[in-house]
Order: sequence, then structure tokens, then C-alpha cells
Amino acid sequence: MGPGGQKDNVCLQGELTDRGRETTLQLGQRLRHLYIHQLGFLPENLGTQSEYYLRASPIVRALESLEQVFTGLYPSTNRSPTDPPLTIHTRAFAEENLYPNDANCRRFLQLSRAFAKVAAEKWNDSPEMQHLQSRIGKWVDGNIAVDGHPRLSGIMDSVNATLAHGEATKLPNEFYEPRVREIMNDINVDEWYRGYNQSSEYRRLGVGSLLGDVKDRMLASTNDDTNKDGRLKIGLMGCHDTTLAGLLASLGGFDQKWPPFTSSIAFEMFQEKERNKNKNIFSKLFGAKGKEEGWYVRLRYNDKPVYVKGCKATRRHLEGDESFCTLVWMANNKPAFYPC
Repeated sequence: MGPGGQKDNVCLQGELTDRGRETTLQLGQRLRHLYIHQLGFLPENLGTQSEYYLRASPIVRALESLEQVFTGLYPSTNRSPTDPPLTIHTRAFAEENLYPNDANCRRFLQLSRAFAKVAAEKWNDSPEMQHLQSRIGKWVDGNIAVDGHPRLSGIMDSVNATLAHGEATKLPNEFYEPRVREIMNDINVDEWYRGYNQSSEYRRLGVGSLLGDVKDRMLASTNDDTNKDGRLKIGLMGCHDTTLAGLLASLGGFDQKWPPFTSSIAFEMFQEKERNKNKNIFSKLFGAKGKEEGWYVRLRYNDKPVYVKGCKATRRHLEGDESFCTLVWMANNKPAFYPC
């Protein structure tokens, strides 16, 4: 039921709200401004399907988010009536890697539960949790806890969702106090993402497969002539907050803040316009091969550069800018995509 008691046109569980549609459309419009109007990288009008790749997880809101982003990138005014329907790729739940899939991997589930237990033992009797109990406990059945009913992460989800949707959905004011929100963020981030910082196995099982897919796609891109008609230029994937935070934590670029709604990560590839024909000492030492040389990868999280921890070392990034990792290093050094 909606905030006004209405029963029609109310989102079902897992669907994207109207506000969510607005913000994901705006994300697509920002991508259009950047990659078409500013950089001239993408064509003004939608090209052939070989120029873009679309994929979403089986969760409804991820698919709907992807559709809205692509509509912002290429609105109807920039598509031909004869264009075929969009092809959006999906995978079976058992094969999905667009989120940390503990339903498909029993070992990852074991590790997730173990880290959740550690968080519960650390935080449930802490002064921070006592503060939450004193401020919002009267509106929650039972004691507030990491593993309570509802879980603390579920309470935070409700707070964030109501903040995004205006006064009609608001909870009591105590839920939005800065200290209350800070504590909820810190505890939930510790529960959900501590494993990425402490366990190489957790990183591999959580996001290693997805990062491997990204790496393979980037390497394949270097084999095509950049001026070739129909060359793949952009891939969009509808994923989840746990995906983004898991990627950032694994690559050493997480800010310890739960990703807000409509967050995004961009893996951007750059190529030097002119390259020295003679291989330098770095290329020889690190095994650079052919077309991988002269390519760089930059990550942007919510429109800001991400500094990958492993790329900060000398000769692993573009001279003068540590946010541009060399593709040579990222492709040939396993820790970049399977951190250990």
C-alpha cells in the first residue's frame, strides 16, 4: 500500500520505483553528455547492436535500471524506427556473477555467514549499538542487532529508501539523525564488506568472476581497429550495491560508505595517440605484448576517479596520474583482478 493508502500502481517487491526511474534516466543522460557531447566517443544516434553490449542480473530492478540508463543515453529521438529491439543479455541465477552470488557458491555462503557472525559479536553489545537502541529502539520489535529481526542492514535500507522518496514515506525523525545514520553505515559496511579486505578467497568468490569477465572484454577490445565500423564501444550492466562495494573493496578503492542509490562504476579504456615504436625497459621487464602496450584503464565511481591500490607503484600507471592503470599490468598481474 502506498503512503496515501492507495492500492493501484504500487511497486511490487524488487521493482524500481518512479524515483528510481528518474535517477537512472538522469545517469544515462550524464553518460550521453560525457561520451557523446563532450568526448565525441559514441555516435550521436544509436548505431548497430555490435557497438554496445547490455546485460542485467535476473533481479527486476536491475533490468529496469539498465533500460532507463540506456534510454537516457539514447532517447527515442536518437533512434531509428527501423532499429531492432534491444538485446539485453541475462544469465541463469546459478551462473550469475553481477552480484556476489552466495546462493550458487556454498563456500562463499559459509564465508559470508562467518563474517556476519564476527560483526554481530563485535557490534551487538557495543556503545554504538546501545546508542541506536536508545534513539530508535522504541519503534523496532526486540533489540536492534546486526542479526536482529529485522537485521540492522534492513533498517538502514528502509531509512535510505524513505529519504529518497520524500516526506510522505518518512519514518520518525530519530532514524535520520546524523549519528544514527553514521553508526548504521559503519556497522553494516563492516558486516558486508570486511571479508573483501581480509580474505583473498572471499574476494575471488565474491567478485573475481565478474572482474575476469571485464578483463577479458578489455583485452578483446585491443584486438580491434579503433576506427573499425561496428566495433564494440560501450557495455552497460545492471547490477547492485553489493556488486559495486565488493569491486571497490577488492581493488582497494572503497571509501567505507554504503553505495547510495543509482551509484555506478565505469571501467574506461584509453589509448595513447602516439607510442614509441621501440619497446622501453618497462615493457621488457613486465612482458608487455603487442596491442596491450599503450592502453590504460581508469575506474570512475559516481563520476570520480578511483585509485586502484596496486596501480600506485612505479610503472604501473600513466606517468603523472595514478588513476590510469596500465592495461599491461592489469592483464598480466593476477592480483589486479583476483586480489590476494
